[in-house]
Parts: sequence; structure tokens; C-alpha cells
Amino acid sequence: MLIIYTGRGNPDSPNRRRTFLRLLTAIVLLSTAALHADTIYLKNGDTIHGSIIAQDQNSVKLKTSTGERTYSKAVIRRISYDDKTADDNADKERAEREKQIKSEELRKEREELERRTKEIEEREKKAKAEEAKRVETASRAGRSSIWRSLVFPGWGQHYRGDKTRGYIFMGGAAFTGLMLFKTRKQYIKARNEYNEASNLSLMSAATANSGMIGGAFLNANEKRNNLQKIAARGNLFTGLYLGWYFSNVADAFLYGPEHRTAGQLIQKPDVHVSFTFPLQ
Repeated sequence: MLIIYTGRGNPDSPNRRRTFLRLLTAIVLLSTAALHADTIYLKNGDTIHGSIIAQDQNSVKLKTSTGERTYSKAVIRRISYDDKTADDNADKERAEREKQIKSEELRKEREELERRTKEIEEREKKAKAEEAKRVETASRAGRSSIWRSLVFPGWGQHYRGDKTRGYIFMGGAAFTGLMLFKTRKQYIKARNEYNEASNLSLMSAATANSGMIGGAFLNANEKRNNLQKIAARGNLFTGLYLGWYFSNVADAFLYGPEHRTAGQLIQKPDVHVSFTFPLQ
């Protein structure tokens, strides 16, 4: 920078030297400020130099040699930052990105923690429900289920919570009981028919008519055979019903919690039942 001094008087006087030094200092400071100043280029062609001290999405606040001035970004065409400002802005952007990354990581960690906590709570809830069900099932078993099984097959199993097994015993016992009831009615009818045929054969013997006697005895024999078939069928359904009944009672003893422990085997008692329909 070239400084030309054209003043009058003695240039070596103390006052003039101080003035010269002040002027030189001001020029250096202004040059330094210009080297590090921010520049705003307005759309109307004006150029403003200074230091940007604040800005937002709508405006920019600039400190100039004449004071602080605020410009709307709507009138700004371009902003040129000095090196220091650019570095500061880059540091701010980098710090903001790091802050966002950390915030996102914290959010994911929080969501993962909430998910795991929810899973643990659900497992605990499920375990408590299963334990409550087991306790309820155990309380329904034992003597209560046994005496119900004695009353009607399958009732005890259904009461203790084993509904599938209970329905099997109920269905088997109900079907065989119904068939036994039906066979019993057929047996009574067949027995009455056989008794009538037997009486008729005895009465035909008094007639001394061989044809009538033979026919009466053949009819009585046919009724007897039919009665035996129905009696055999009745005995079959009786055995089946008793089998369902005692199997149901044995199941109540074997599978009730009060009668079963880990590794313990209970021998099923031998039950022999015999029942026959009388022929007369």
C-alpha cells in the first residue's frame, strides 16, 4: 500500500508523526477487516461488506462499519462468507448432523428398550395366565372330579378342565347307554312274544293235533332264538357301557393331580363285570 503525504509544515514534527501513525493503523485495520468480511450481494446490484452476526430462514443480520443492518433474504441474491465464517458454519453443520445422529440412535435405543420391555411384560402375563389356569385346573381335580365321574362318565374330566377327554367319555357312554336302553325295550317285547308262543304251544298239545302242535313249537322256537339274539346284543352294549364307565373312573384316579406325581405310575385296578339277560 502506498501512502502519499502532501501536508505542509515539517513532516518530522511530533504531531504529524502521531497523525501519520494513526492513519496507517486505521488503514491496516480496514484492510484486515475487508480481508475477513462477509459480503451480501443484493438483487438490485448493491454490495454490502461486514460480518454476519445472526441469520434465520427469513433474514440476515450484518454488522458493518456504520452499524448493524438486517436484510430480508427475499432481496438477497447471494452471500459470500469469509474463511472463518465458512469454517464456523461447517462446524455448526457438522455438530448439528452429529446431534441428529445421536438423537436418532437414542430414539432407536428407546424404541428397542420399549419393545423388549413389552415382550417381557407379555411373557410374564402369559406365564401368570398359564399358572392361574394350572392352579384352577388342579383345584378342580382330585376328589371333586372323581365323584363326578362316578355320577356320569366324562363329567369329572370336563370339570377338571380336560374337556376333550370328557367329551369322549360322555359320547361313548351316552351312545352305548342309548343303545342299551333301546335293546332293553326290544328284549322286553321279544320276551313277551316268546312267553305267548310258549303258552300257545302248551295249549296246542291238548288238541292232539300234530300239525298244530308242530307249528306252535316251531313258532315258540323262533321266538326263543330271536330273544337270545336280542339278549346277546343287550349283553354287548351292557359290557360296552360298563367299560366306558369304569375307564372313566380309572381315568379320574390316574390323571387327577392329587393322584399323580412325576415319575409315579398307578396300576389300573382289574375290574371284572358280568351281566346277562334272563331268557324268561
